[in-house]
Amino acid sequence: MDISPDAFKRFLAWLHPEAEQAAHEYEALRRRVIGWLERRGCCAAEELADEAIDRVVRRVAVAENPGEIKPIPYFHAVVSHLYLEYAETYAKKRGEQLPEDWAEGRAEDWPDAVQSLTEEYREDRFHCLDHCLQTLPTANRELILAYYQNNKQAKIDGRKQLADQFGLSLNLLRVQVYRIRGSLQKCVTDCLPLG
Repeated sequence: MDISPDAFKRFLAWLHPEAEQAAHEYEALRRRVIGWLERRGCCAAEELADEAIDRVVRRVAVAENPGEIKPIPYFHAVVSHLYLEYAETYAKKRGEQLPEDWAEGRAEDWPDAVQSLTEEYREDRFHCLDHCLQTLPTANRELILAYYQNNKQAKIDGRKQLADQFGLSLNLLRVQVYRIRGSLQKCVTDCLPLG
């Protein structure tokens, strides 16, 4: 299910009433979700973070009073459920059985079968990502690759340059990248054995 621009705008307004600050909150929240998933040993942290954001965007879009929903606890609940779905579904697709208490431990405590599953998934994901990047129109592929280049201040400066290069505001650039990432994510999901 695609996310409408209006739903995404409502989500950003839920994070913060000022557009620029909402964009910063969005990026910080996404990094926080990715970090939480990576600490759990998840090798699909970025994809699951994006799916969690999509789910929250859809929830906020239909909520009668989204101001009553606290972002951090709500995201944590969504991400926790999504992570359990991911691990159980992927193990099932691979014909593996996860121990009942596996989700309570850290990656280094998991049995070798779970470690192996995450490595295989990582390889599958990179293969699918390469394939899907090649299916994008050239301009979209270059934009998405340039958008996720660098770290810290270099990333911020690079995104400002991209916005200038395409004649967009930073918010419109984020929306454009969000749409490209959505189609890319759908392609990768469809390509993966998990999909």
